[in-house]
Parts: sequence; structure tokens; C-alpha cells
Amino acid sequence: MSKPNLLGFCSSIGIYRNKRLRNLRSILLKELPKKVPFAELSPLLFQVVMAFAGENQIDGDFSTYTAEDFSEIFAVNHVPVTIGEAEKIRKAFATVGLMADGKIRSWARFNRHFAEHEKIVKAKRKAAKFMHDKRDRDQRKAASEPAKNGEQTPKKPADKPNSSSGQLWLINQAIERARGPAKKVLEQQRDKLLSGETGVDLNAPAAKQVEQASAAFNTTPQNWGKAILQAAKVALEESPEILSEAMVEALVSAKVELPDDVSRRFRTTIERLNPVAG
Repeated sequence: MSKPNLLGFCSSIGIYRNKRLRNLRSILLKELPKKVPFAELSPLLFQVVMAFAGENQIDGDFSTYTAEDFSEIFAVNHVPVTIGEAEKIRKAFATVGLMADGKIRSWARFNRHFAEHEKIVKAKRKAAKFMHDKRDRDQRKAASEPAKNGEQTPKKPADKPNSSSGQLWLINQAIERARGPAKKVLEQQRDKLLSGETGVDLNAPAAKQVEQASAAFNTTPQNWGKAILQAAKVALEESPEILSEAMVEALVSAKVELPDDVSRRFRTTIERLNPVAG
């Protein structure tokens, strides 16, 4: 089935029961009492079924519906047919490929806002709850640490005095009180201690520091690239609409196959990373 015009389709939801349309029908019955072959109603019949699905069967699955059910669906939308005629219409839908195994063909692919409505709402609620919980934790943490002169009171680490963090804390406390040459010596000791812990020479030129920092980061067991890829795979499976450009780059680099709608949304990014495929 070709992709529906979603703007036109969404406007059809419930429109057959709109009061103005009912009034229009009454006027046309009097002013233009024309009769047309029933086959000319073909587009209307399938539009009625899709409108009913959007309101009452959002997964597009009519496999459990009987011919009587279809007859009632058509009847409430001013298309009176018998049960036998409704059965013939349903079989015709399947014959031409508009429905398959009792389901509207390609419904979930082109109408994700209906077919996966519950999953999308659940994902959004989960994300909102996570955000609110994080904000509450941050507020409680800020309230439990009273400020002094607009700054947080420094706390001594629980490590032993001879540990790296303990030495760093002592040096920082001494720097706050030192003056002149003594302060400069303490700052040099602090830089030396930090260089030994991070592997980055703080006295080296800026470009050298960036190179050393990158090397130190890449040797850590938990890499940001892996974290982004893992998050991207979860988002791709559960809620593709929250995928970001960085996540898509990670998926493309890992040669993960992307759905058509995701590929269309990030076509520029994919072509930049893989110009041959684009």
C-alpha cells in the first residue's frame, strides 16, 4: 500500500459523524438527488475503515472483527450495507492488498503515532519521571549542603591523609592561606600531583595537554563511544523518535541497519558518514 497522505487522513477521523456534514448530506439529498454506482464508493469504504481504526482500533488489526462488525462500521458512517455485502467488501480489501491477515497493510509503518501510541506515551512518561527525579535529587543535595558566602563549604575527603586526594585537599587548603613565593611552590606541587594522577603534564603547551588528555581518556575501560552506541540501540528498539544525530552516527559506524523513517530523518548525516551508500 502506498504511503497515505497523513494530513488528509487525520482530517477524516470522525468526520462522517460531524454535524455540519450531516446537515450537508440532508441538503444534497433534496437539492441533488443523484444516484451513483456503488463501486464509486470504493475510496470512501476504505477511508471509513481507516477512520474507525484511528479512533477505536489503533493497531489496525481487524482480524477478530466479523462481517456484522464491518456492516455496523459502514452503517454508522452513512453507508448502509447488509452483512453479506460487508463480507464481500472485506474480502475485496484482502484481494487487492489493502488488508492482509485481517490487518490494514503497512498501518504500523506509516501510522506509528497510532500503532505504537501506548509505547510512545510510556517512553515519554518514563523520561519525564527520570528528569523530575533527578531534579528532586539535585535540589535535596543542594539543600543539604549549606552555602557560605555564596560558595559551597569545602569538605575534607574521607581518604587517608597520605592518599592522592587527601594530599590534594591539604595542598588546596594551604594555597588559600599562602602568599608570595610560598603560594607558587604549593601550586607547583599541586600541578605535579595532578599530572601524576591524570597522565597529563599541566606545564606542557595547550596542544600537548589536549593530546595527552585524549590518550588518557581512550585508555579508560568505559568509553563514551560505547555508552552512546548502547543508548542508541535501546532508543532504536523502544523509541526511535528520541534518536539524536550523535546516536545515529554511532549506529552507522557500528553498521547497524536503520529503519526507513530514521534513514529519512538523518539522511544528511548518513550520506556524510557513508557517501557511497547515500
